[in-house]
Amino acid sequence: MSLLSKNQPAKFVISLFIALFMALGASSLASAAPAVSNVSSLKKINSYEYKVLKKNFTGQQINALDSMATDQEISQLVAVIQNPNAAVETVNQPRLMVATYASSAPNGCSYSPDSFGSANFKPTCDAHDLCYSDFSTTDRIGCDKTFLQGLLAECSRVYTGIKRSTCNVVANTYYTAVRTVGGSFYEGQGSAA
Repeated sequence: MSLLSKNQPAKFVISLFIALFMALGASSLASAAPAVSNVSSLKKINSYEYKVLKKNFTGQQINALDSMATDQEISQLVAVIQNPNAAVETVNQPRLMVATYASSAPNGCSYSPDSFGSANFKPTCDAHDLCYSDFSTTDRIGCDKTFLQGLLAECSRVYTGIKRSTCNVVANTYYTAVRTVGGSFYEGQGSAA
């Protein structure tokens, strides 16, 4: 048995990571906000990254990303937008080792970011891992709704205005991804629907 087959949540999170950013590309992110008129005014995002991000984000959201995300989060986002499969292969492997101790052990958001700028999604992802574990009696839809509520609450806790709306797009994309690909990873005793 391979390490991943012992750890259904790790497989799920890989799929979540891919679906998350594919869904970002498919999301309607249109806004009446003006586009960034001067890429050189951005502190972290270079012109190449800007061009890639423009495929999924408005100019105003790119400005928000520039001010709220780390260089690493921006680079990871750009890589995933370009090629989700290649981006998953570049993620640090030591996180997998943490997840292999037990199938019910929470491991954060695994191959997707544990945080989005100042928003710490790890506690919500850990709770979601436990909710999907074999000893949980909560139905999958309940796990996923609680997951979304936790992500949105964290966005609201740390952001206002455009930064909150940008974070909320990410939170809703995480939720859409778990609803889309999470069914086969749910091991709980409730309904997997």
